[in-house]
Amino acid sequence: MKKNSTGYEGGEKTELNVTRVATKASPTHRLQQSYKFHDGTVGSANIYTTIDGMEFVYRDGYDESKQNISFDLAIKAYDELPDILKTSVDRMELYDYPSPQDSYWQKEYNDPDLVSYATGGSRTISFWENDEAPKQRALEAIMRHEAAHNFDYGSRFSGSDKWDKASRDDFKGTGISSPTEYGKNSKHEDFADSVDWYADKPASFRKNYPNRAEYLKGILK
Repeated sequence: MKKNSTGYEGGEKTELNVTRVATKASPTHRLQQSYKFHDGTVGSANIYTTIDGMEFVYRDGYDESKQNISFDLAIKAYDELPDILKTSVDRMELYDYPSPQDSYWQKEYNDPDLVSYATGGSRTISFWENDEAPKQRALEAIMRHEAAHNFDYGSRFSGSDKWDKASRDDFKGTGISSPTEYGKNSKHEDFADSVDWYADKPASFRKNYPNRAEYLKGILK
């Protein structure tokens, strides 16, 4: 889940592979009846499929004024994902209403003002009702964060003894429990924000959190 962007200004040569395919070239469109959306609702859906198989989905007749993420913006951000993270994203879904899970996370993270901009899960990234589209770098950060949640399915990484040790060893060196304030909410958010930062600015992340960086280098090949 991401309620705001963590974009890191500037850029570095990444340690991760990024293959830019022409995902925006002539996507195919179909209208599917009785489509089951990731939030559990069912309805008619507009589905655009790119040449590499990515699906971009929104409910037929949804209110565009409540969703400012466009196909072009989302696909451009997807194209910038490291290849390993692309393998955990099959579709993006757009909604014109808030996430039904916000009330749960407000209690879980003790943040009554939390409103999800995007969420991950089941190989899907969902974008919820929003006032404005983020700048491209911020959207790329959101995409990395949510793709990292998908990649971490079942807490296979964030719940591992190796990640726990890397986090503890970094804390010994920095006295900081997580690279971001948002990451302090849970080990899952710590992992997702760490992947975001590491994929964007690996040298900067490694300098500050060398043990997490070494672990991520091993799994993000």
